[in-house]
Amino acid sequence: MNIYSLTILLLFHFSFAFDQAFKIGASSTNTDSQLKQKSDRGLSENIVFRSVDGGQSWQDISKGLPENLKGDDFARDGFFANDSALYLRAGNGIYYSKSNAAAPGWKKELFSDKQGSIAPGKSGIFAYSYDGDFLQRKNTMGVWLPMFAEFKENEIRNIFETAGGTTFIGSDKGLFKSTDGGNTWKQVRSRGWVMNLVESNGVLLATSQRGILRSTDDGENWDLVISEGGVGIAVERIEGGFAAIAY
Repeated sequence: MNIYSLTILLLFHFSFAFDQAFKIGASSTNTDSQLKQKSDRGLSENIVFRSVDGGQSWQDISKGLPENLKGDDFARDGFFANDSALYLRAGNGIYYSKSNAAAPGWKKELFSDKQGSIAPGKSGIFAYSYDGDFLQRKNTMGVWLPMFAEFKENEIRNIFETAGGTTFIGSDKGLFKSTDGGNTWKQVRSRGWVMNLVESNGVLLATSQRGILRSTDDGENWDLVISEGGVGIAVERIEGGFAAIAY
């Protein structure tokens, strides 16, 4: 069994972690030389943690990330993990760490700093911006390529690819769908923004400006299944179904 299928990962905003470390150090009885030794270790600490025992113990795997990262260098949708690698969007690039590496380490992949968010895809991880700039790192090639040149919208919130290969882009203007790899697009939801999507056994759920949406026909039609309070906050897959939060 692949141990990383059971791995739990936490990502801390760097500014918060450093602030807490500074407060603890300042209130302790350490000498000036000990405090200097702490500061000389570099700042790539307390950013990403890994647990392989259900959260009972944690390992800091931040080593190898730049020492000058600040809290606002991390994108809201800038962290993703799968069975093969961990991806972190920070500063002007994406960093990845192989899941099966003997020792934690990160490699930086350079490309345009326009794409501030990342999302998983069947054929490789996506990087995208609010303004509609898309790249994808193809699994078979290991390089980042421009994507979705025919998609002319902006105000992008999310990219989601189903098990069957249908691609969705959620935006402030609604939800768009492509069944041919992004060559053509169809708007399937136009009443307010659509953000996060999840899938289980052919059923799709999405957060929207009006609540939680549900589709059973590959996203062609959507029903508003939770509308109390208006805004849909989050949807996730859980064992046996879904969990959802509405405002």
